[in-house]
Amino acid sequence: MIIKGNFIYMTSRTDMQIRQQQFLHVEDGIVQSFYTELPKQFCEEEVKDYGDAIIIPAFCDLHVHAPQYLNRGIGFDKELLPWLETYTFPVEGKYKDPVFAKRAYKLFLNRLWASGTMRFSAFATLHHDATWELMRLTEESGLHAFIGKVNMDRNAPDYLMEDTGKALEETEALILRAKEELYCDSEICSVHDRKDDGWDWKIV
Repeated sequence: MIIKGNFIYMTSRTDMQIRQQQFLHVEDGIVQSFYTELPKQFCEEEVKDYGDAIIIPAFCDLHVHAPQYLNRGIGFDKELLPWLETYTFPVEGKYKDPVFAKRAYKLFLNRLWASGTMRFSAFATLHHDATWELMRLTEESGLHAFIGKVNMDRNAPDYLMEDTGKALEETEALILRAKEELYCDSEICSVHDRKDDGWDWKIV
């Protein structure tokens, strides 16, 4: 894949690279090289020309609570514990329903796509089926993530607590299932392989 545009990226915390109107060669989802002039061996390939647009690397979110996406923008009137009790716990309790979880997690993942966040590390809830749905949908979307089931046995409503032994058992089961059924190698889950125009991608 050949992309033309204005590229800005960091090679270190202090070194910013700016490449104006250059060609980027991407193969199997991995950047290979930049060119000021397109080499002859690529002259037959389609070039995606983004004109004067600025192209930057995707974002990585290293700490996100996926089920709390539905609570965005509310609860600024509360301190942390009252906020959890008033807003967060009641919403997270709804993820017991896999149908609700699927709809909510689709909204979450589509929002990540729209904001250019291609990698993330996320908490789910303590619900086994809902956590699996987030894992499955994430792979289907082409995003890459570390996703963990939340384990809670104290300081929460009864409907959001579980036996510690059961929590460990279900966590291990999710890990083993993910290793068997999900495959997120870059060759499988790159934006190029999933959809040529990844920014328009939607889970429907």
